Amino acid sequence: MSKHAPSTQTSEKSDLKAWDKTIGQLPIREITEELLQMIVTKWEAASGDDAVGAKTIKNRVATLRLVMKKAKKWGYISVNPVLELELPTWDKPEQPHFSVEDVRRIIKESEPPYNLVWWLIFETAIRRGEVCALDVKHIDLKNCIITVSRSRWGSTLKNTKSKKARKFSFSPELAAALRPLVEGRNPDDPLFLSPEGERLDPDNFVKRELKPVLEKLGLEGGTHAFRHGAATLMDELNVPMKVRQSRLGHVDPETTLNYSHIVGEDDRKLSASIGKLFAQVYASCANVAA
Repeated sequence: MSKHAPSTQTSEKSDLKAWDKTIGQLPIREITEELLQMIVTKWEAASGDDAVGAKTIKNRVATLRLVMKKAKKWGYISVNPVLELELPTWDKPEQPHFSVEDVRRIIKESEPPYNLVWWLIFETAIRRGEVCALDVKHIDLKNCIITVSRSRWGSTLKNTKSKKARKFSFSPELAAALRPLVEGRNPDDPLFLSPEGERLDPDNFVKRELKPVLEKLGLEGGTHAFRHGAATLMDELNVPMKVRQSRLGHVDPETTLNYSHIVGEDDRKLSASIGKLFAQVYASCANVAA
């Protein structure tokens, strides 16, 4: 777990505290499937302040499964007692997603550089932490290619989940909008800066800049809703799965083993289609600012 992302480690520590509270100092060899099933059932039946949601239970069991898997590998136990547990049904809620028209409205209501941030997130489908970690050198204006290799969590810059840089195209329209942020600047400078001249913080810029705009427009969601909206648009445009997977950064080892990404024609067609969707509304924002 020490190799997991900091955000994942935080969740896992919370899960382990919950198990520690119920199992206590019981030796690992004495932890049985029956005992764990009783604990899961107790959590599921709890109410009021002690209520535990089905998703939380699922996450706790998943974390314990990793611990037990390692314990079995090291010879502390012979059977993993977590594998056959019966878990409560969790109906995953539909995730908020922004339509093209929603994004146009968000861009129009936002101040620079955040109106450009929303456009970039939707067109490239990258995560908010990845946006915050972008430097000037990651934007190739001549070839209209972006390189995503890092993500910001808190004050830390780290490799992305895929552990491998992702490269894909962006539209000429987005390139024109990004040009003032790239040309004449140090390659190692953060691409986007806060009003205080600092690299964007993934939590702060959402709370301070995106949420007020969404509230004004009556929209629900966050930066993830841009990604879900982008995924929906890619589906409507029949974008090849290889391009979708690269942009969203959803790496499946079985399908991406020894995978070498090349920015292809399908990727560029997607960028060209999206760039035209937002160029006009962004241009109107720039004219107002001028």
